[in-house]
Amino acid sequence: MRLKVDIIVVAGGTIPIQAAKNATKTIPIVMMGGGIDPVEAGLIESLARPGGNVTGLTNLTRKLGGKRLKLLKEAVSASVLEVKEVLPVAARALGLTIRSWEVRDADGFEKVFATLSKQRPDGLYVAGGDSLMFANGKRIAGFAIESRLPSVYGRREAVDAGGLMSYGADREDMNRRVAAIVDKLLKGRKPADIPVEQPIKFELMFNLKTAKQIGVTIPPNVLPDKRPVTMEELLVSSLAQTDALAKLLIEKGRITREEFMQKISEERATYRKLFNPTQQ
Repeated sequence: MRLKVDIIVVAGGTIPIQAAKNATKTIPIVMMGGGIDPVEAGLIESLARPGGNVTGLTNLTRKLGGKRLKLLKEAVSASVLEVKEVLPVAARALGLTIRSWEVRDADGFEKVFATLSKQRPDGLYVAGGDSLMFANGKRIAGFAIESRLPSVYGRREAVDAGGLMSYGADREDMNRRVAAIVDKLLKGRKPADIPVEQPIKFELMFNLKTAKQIGVTIPPNVLPDKRPVTMEELLVSSLAQTDALAKLLIEKGRITREEFMQKISEERATYRKLFNPTQQ
């Protein structure tokens, strides 16, 4: 059975966006900010005039790499582990030495952890916001804490899982803007005519409990005004952000309020399993 949908909203990066684009040339597709530069990936023609049926947000994940390195150095006054080819220029400017290790599946973490334990780097830069890294967030953070290794990430969920710090686009703000784009599409605008937006708000998060555990004192001038949020707070916030989108879909008759709340309940359970794998 094929479901009739008005709009496809895609999170998770370049691969699922490309899959959605391959599946339809007519249904509007809204990106939620994951993945590499959408122009570079061939998903759109340009940010200002995307063309085709894809629009939405891009979160500058790769372009923020140098800033994360700088923040990690300022926070812990240390050299840093690598993130592939995105950071060499920034690393040289900061006087840092970069090395990279790739993890392709869940079994690959232990091998990398063993190598890191032998080589004893001064810091850990965790690249990628894909499902593999997300699902193993507590595992990575746990290793970093046990090894007394300062770590930096691109998503604030990693800080909630025990990572030392994160820097990236403010996802709460991006979710609200996605809802606004969906509203425009439901009112008849064409995705080809809606510019792809870039983030305008960024957030720097620290886990001070982790800092204490690994013996790191974060300089006051580096600390942001905001404290790390808990997973419960993140879920409640996400529910509030998606409520506007839900109202639009309910008005269109595509989903009932009860169905929407059931989906939120299922997502909450999924997040809890990801961040607490022992509590199945």
